[in-house]
Amino acid sequence: MSPTVVETIALRAVAPHFQRSINLTYDAHNADYVAGYIPTPNGAKTLANILENTNPGRTQRAHVIHAAYGSGKSLLGLVLRAFADPDETNNVALNSVVDRLDRVFPVEAEKINAFQAGQRRLLPVLLSGNEGPLSLALTRALTQTLSQIGLGDLKPRTQFQAALSTIDLWERTYPAVFRQLEELLLREKSSMAELRDGLAVLQPEALSFFETIYPELTAGARFDIYSGQSLTEAFHYTAAALADNGFDGIMVVWDEFGRFIGSKVGEAFGPEASLLQSFAEFCNRSGEQQVHLVLITHRVLSGYAAQLPITYQQEWARIAERFWSHDVISDFLVTNRLIAEALVIPDADAWQHFTEQHRAAFDNLTAQSLDLALFPDLDDVSLRQQIIEKAWPLHPLTIYALPRLSSRVEQNERTLFTFLAAEDAHTLTEHLSQPPTGWWTLGLDVLWDYFAEAIRADTGPDGSHVIWSGVMNALSKIPLADPLAAKIVKAMGVLLLVGDVNVQLSANAGRIVPTTELLAWNLNLTEKEITGRLEALAQRRAVVYRRADGFWSFTRGSDIDLEAEIGAAIERRNPTPLQMRRLLEQEITLPFLTPRGYNLERGMTRFFWGLYRWPGELKGLTVEAFLKQLGANGYADGAVVYVLVKNQAEREEALAILSTLPTGRIVFVIPEQPLLMAEPLRELFALRDLSNDAVFMEQDERLEREIAFFVEDTQRRLSNALRPLLDPGSGRAIWYWPDGQRWQHER
Repeated sequence: MSPTVVETIALRAVAPHFQRSINLTYDAHNADYVAGYIPTPNGAKTLANILENTNPGRTQRAHVIHAAYGSGKSLLGLVLRAFADPDETNNVALNSVVDRLDRVFPVEAEKINAFQAGQRRLLPVLLSGNEGPLSLALTRALTQTLSQIGLGDLKPRTQFQAALSTIDLWERTYPAVFRQLEELLLREKSSMAELRDGLAVLQPEALSFFETIYPELTAGARFDIYSGQSLTEAFHYTAAALADNGFDGIMVVWDEFGRFIGSKVGEAFGPEASLLQSFAEFCNRSGEQQVHLVLITHRVLSGYAAQLPITYQQEWARIAERFWSHDVISDFLVTNRLIAEALVIPDADAWQHFTEQHRAAFDNLTAQSLDLALFPDLDDVSLRQQIIEKAWPLHPLTIYALPRLSSRVEQNERTLFTFLAAEDAHTLTEHLSQPPTGWWTLGLDVLWDYFAEAIRADTGPDGSHVIWSGVMNALSKIPLADPLAAKIVKAMGVLLLVGDVNVQLSANAGRIVPTTELLAWNLNLTEKEITGRLEALAQRRAVVYRRADGFWSFTRGSDIDLEAEIGAAIERRNPTPLQMRRLLEQEITLPFLTPRGYNLERGMTRFFWGLYRWPGELKGLTVEAFLKQLGANGYADGAVVYVLVKNQAEREEALAILSTLPTGRIVFVIPEQPLLMAEPLRELFALRDLSNDAVFMEQDERLEREIAFFVEDTQRRLSNALRPLLDPGSGRAIWYWPDGQRWQHER
């Protein structure tokens, strides 16, 4: 085989069966996924603890499984579902999992074996993502699961009670429907008393008859078996009824629950949060009619409220106390093994020729990795086999950084696994499809290209957005004709995000930070090439060499402590409500609202003008007064008033004033909960004050860019705070419109 051929063919490919992602509801019966599960220490412990709580008398049956995206949480949920309801399709797969547990985690394996020996069987009810209101989502999933396994005709006590409650409702509120039911019963030579008696004593024939005639009485609607029943009653009585079908209870596994709680986190004192807490308590006390609730998230429940006021954080922490929290984050040794398993060798002969040809380069990677202690749990032989060769063309430093960067900034669509297995831009698959000739490795810059958007979006406390800003600033000062400089800057950004210091070593060799030597090694460049480009960027005040620490970093943009200046500006100025509202009108402008159906029907253009108002500004507000404010050049057919309320007292004030206002061509929008807008609005006011202060801005020419970054971040926070008010799709605001002399309202 000629050298040219060896260099150009694909020496590596992504394993065809490498697991990219799991969808719990779609992959529920995939035995191959279950068989491929590799238990981690935390995963094995979580599995054992949840299954152990199926024993009689246990009182901890509400759980949260949490870890970063791409850590195998969904696969663990899939394995848990298989243990809960084993069948012929997954018995062999489960045996493989148990064998691994016996070898590596004998203590946990003993608990799992005890569960299997008890032959307990739980009906798995699976959900994923935000499936709507909690009660509706859970009862709908329960109904669908029963139907899928052929138990759609199961008659728990709740169904009989729901039918009786429906008949009582018709008798009180819908007499015409009630009389129609009586006529149908007479036609069938029965009576209302006979039907009610049959339902009261749980006769299946009575319920079947009611379900049959229900569509005839309700214009084709199907009977809701849980109508009028609480969520806990629905699950309790269904669990009891399942006993006759070989089940010992129910296990709810809700994957991607973070999407649901993320939409409700600002409603810690609302009905959904209260229902979540009460349902968890019910599960913990479910006794012989077992009901287990397993939520899969990427953080602890209270972590979703980290950026909310302390009272909200405390309330979510109180709710989280009902759950046993299981952190299943994988250790880096396991993750590194998974990275290596993602790659296969298409041509063994070509690979052997390549390793022999570049033995010196592989030796260098091994020696440097040992000196840096990148993988301290591996000896030199294991390091060479499992990391240096098996995971090539990923550079060892890239392998070191991948799980750390992924766990810090990844999103649901961008994880360690999607980088390795997806076929999108900047993934490993894309790089393998266009291999260069000669010796090459994939450096840290490829990780930046893939995770850049996630890094930009990480704007929370200690977020990585500040590094993203530094990288973008540096990239803007690099000539287009110098792609190597861009690679260096991107690699710097990754190292600053995942950087660590080996405290046992004092030399730069033990420090995983952007030194000149480390950047040169990772990017296959000389130290001279690195130094020359970074010094040029230092002259442009984009990067700085920290002489005391011995590595490169990005400049903050100015020598001014801007955060302290913002705090001082907030203390100095106490803007009036009118000033705050006018600033809001400038920063987040309101759209015109057009009645499209009305306009199309009449062939004209009508529109309402949007405006903000504080509750105190509503007194005496009329459309006519508003239209006059538009001046001679302004025009609108009416107004939509978005009411700004910062606390419950202001909301009650707004509602009280609204009830006294005359109706007219005006619509009011009032949020269901106070808006968390005061802090970002005051901060934005302070930033605008500082940017308009010529003396302050002259202190440093870099202040303009740095303030622009703070303004962008504060605007995003303010926009998020106003979303419940401005986004009709969120369903978190009530709209009031005139109906004659009254105000009608709905969400």
